[in-house]
Amino acid sequence: MARYTQESIQRLRDAVDIIDLISRYVPLKRSGAAHKGRCPFHDEKTPSFVVQSASKSYHCFGCGAHGDALSFLMQYEHLDFKGSLEFLSERYGVALEVEQNSDVKKGPSKVRLRQVMEEACRFFHVQLLYSKTAEPAREYLYSRGISLEFVQMFAIGFAPAQEGLKPYLLSKGFRTEELREVGLIGERGREFFSERIVFPILDTLGHTVGFSARKYREETFGGKYINTPETALFKKGKILFGLFHSKKRIVKGRKACLVEGQLDALRLIEAGFDFTVATLGTAFGPAHVDQLRALGVEEVYVAFDQDEAGVTSAEKVGHMLMKKGIGARVVTFEGSKDPDELLHKGGKVAVFSALSLARPYIEYLVESARKNWSLPQEINRGVQAIASKIREWESPILVYESLKQLAALVNVPEKLLEIGGEPTTSTPVALPKPSSLEKELTFELDLIRWLVCSGKARPEVFEMCSKHLSEEDFLYDVSKQLFSMAMQTLREDREWDMLNVASQLDTEDVSEALEVLVSRKVQIDKAPAMTKEAVERIKQRNWMSQREAVRKKMEEPGLGDDELLSLAKSFDELTRSMPKV
Repeated sequence: MARYTQESIQRLRDAVDIIDLISRYVPLKRSGAAHKGRCPFHDEKTPSFVVQSASKSYHCFGCGAHGDALSFLMQYEHLDFKGSLEFLSERYGVALEVEQNSDVKKGPSKVRLRQVMEEACRFFHVQLLYSKTAEPAREYLYSRGISLEFVQMFAIGFAPAQEGLKPYLLSKGFRTEELREVGLIGERGREFFSERIVFPILDTLGHTVGFSARKYREETFGGKYINTPETALFKKGKILFGLFHSKKRIVKGRKACLVEGQLDALRLIEAGFDFTVATLGTAFGPAHVDQLRALGVEEVYVAFDQDEAGVTSAEKVGHMLMKKGIGARVVTFEGSKDPDELLHKGGKVAVFSALSLARPYIEYLVESARKNWSLPQEINRGVQAIASKIREWESPILVYESLKQLAALVNVPEKLLEIGGEPTTSTPVALPKPSSLEKELTFELDLIRWLVCSGKARPEVFEMCSKHLSEEDFLYDVSKQLFSMAMQTLREDREWDMLNVASQLDTEDVSEALEVLVSRKVQIDKAPAMTKEAVERIKQRNWMSQREAVRKKMEEPGLGDDELLSLAKSFDELTRSMPKV
């Protein structure tokens, strides 16, 4: 796992200018020794968002958002911990050095690899705009209603049949190894893309991390689309095409439109439906669902192609979304094979109408299944199949309400689906229950957040934790380490620094925990009371756990009288000593 040297982290800490960073997103005005602006994490008319240059931190006195440069990027750009580190490293030109005993594979830096991809993007784009050999590709795009402005807006390019990209990049000083690392050439040195229209694939920050290339002539070898192979920059299972252009509206509106084709996505985005993203092929998976959840998405319009494959994919993707608690609506339309054609034929009104008429996932499943129902046994099998699928979803409330909706749609009594009881399928499926361990970890991280955000402003918070808690009171290793670091920071009268975490903990191991840590907001005035409540809960949790362990020990067979008496005394002492803060 990657752990960065303290020396490189310190250089990065010194280089980061939090005023410069945040002012790229939020207009700031000097106010005394600080800078103020409107908080980007909630709507407000009067500025209450304060950025301190000296402490390299920010705090919103309206919603309680608090943190440093890393926290800001994780909250605003929705980057993970490692991605935020890499962003700062590249932004301020400070290389992060991995400790020598790290098992991370060495290779070209991501900064260098991104430079290769940006130069390749420019090459492809210029080829499409000016190359004679690209004339058929330009004619194809124009026949699809693609304008020059559209091509320039999304930096669409063209990969010629003849070798041209490789010698161009080598002439720019890049090495063959670097071209291979980003998937532009294969193991034998041949260029990966040939005689195709090329769409840049961007990460959430707008960096080109890969390409999706579409053939415009049937005789071109390979599938309709081919994508950059997996590289250090490009992870197909973690990329949603078009997210860079759509992220802002998706986060604000908490909804997204999901399409299959890259051209479909870009056309809808250009037309003003800039909450659209696309899968890369049919590779929509759990990581994409998690990505949408991290952006706060509550509802997704699934607008896939209207062929048999598209219908099958829509059912599968809708199920994946509903399983994780994201509402799914399936978009259908007649007379067009895909959203791009629908827009071309009917304009924005046709697309808006299709989205407005999108059916909730359960309704769509029932309507699709009804086409094959005629005999009673077919109806029974179909309804039970849908009910079984619903029972796989993780939210018990969603399962309960969806089964009720299914009963109403197929006009059967709710009791026949045994809503709230055991499933009627031959293989019982238990309703998933939230993990109590995950809840406890989140709770422990919440307490640490109260400590790091308010410990200096409210000394009683630090004193309470110092008096009543130690590392051993926490269940999770990451909580133990973060609590220890927070207490040491306050003892030394320093500001909590997320960059310091990167020099002491393995970044991959703590990334998810730190995302929880920075996502919580803190009202400092409530900190003492909330901290006391949290400390009491931790002490009582551990006390109850100790009592339960002794009680179970007393129930073990074969205990002697003396041992049983000793355990009974311990149990009695624990019962009388319920902790209080």
